[in-house]
Amino acid sequence: MSESAEFPWQHSFPPFYTLQPNLDSRKKQLEAWRSIILDYCQRKGLTSLDLREASNSELFNNTAIQRRLSDEALQGKNRINYIINKHAAH
Repeated sequence: MSESAEFPWQHSFPPFYTLQPNLDSRKKQLEAWRSIILDYCQRKGLTSLDLREASNSELFNNTAIQRRLSDEALQGKNRINYIINKHAAH
């Protein structure tokens, strides 16, 4: 399966890999990442994901556009790690 079939359009959109400074835009960005991550885990049959190990995976590193989600985006409150944990608590 090609990468374009596995990931939505945002995954190939370079600004998607940079945390957006506008809070409304960032909220939408993080929710999109949440959806991509959960879909990826479901597709791969994963019940957990170590973000440190996954940071270099195809999920967070798009070699076709030479973009990688920063460590800053993967950790801390209002970041990917936070929204995944928030989802898991529900």
